[in-house]
Amino acid sequence: MEAEINLITGEIKIIKAVQVFDVGKVINLMGLIGQADGGFIMGLGSALFEEIKFDDSGWVLNPNLTHYYVPRITDTNFEIKEKFFRKTSKRRSTWRKRYRGARDDSVAPAIAKRSLQRYRC
Repeated sequence: MEAEINLITGEIKIIKAVQVFDVGKVINLMGLIGQADGGFIMGLGSALFEEIKFDDSGWVLNPNLTHYYVPRITDTNFEIKEKFFRKTSKRRSTWRKRYRGARDDSVAPAIAKRSLQRYRC
C-alpha cells in the first residue's frame, strides 16, 4: 500500500493498494475482484471514515447509519490492484479452496505501518 499523510492536518491519502490472494481455481474473475475490492473498502472505511461519536455523558450520537458514513467503491480515487494465484499442493487438492471475501481487519494496520515508515517522527 502506498499512502501519504499530511503532518499538519493528519489527513491520510491512499495512493495505491495491492492485494494478493491464494484462491485456487478462479471461475468468475469479475465476481472475485468485486469481493476483494469490497472487503478492502470495508477495511478502509473502518480505518479512515467510520467514527462513533459520543457526547459528554457517554451517549452515542450516531447510533444508526443515518449519520454514519459507510464508504462505497466510488470513494476510491486511487488504484487498486489484485493478484490471485493458485498454489498447488500434493497434500491438499485445490478444488477445496474457496474465496470467502477479503478480510477487512488488515487495512488499518497496513495504513499505519506505511504512514510510519514514510514519516518517521
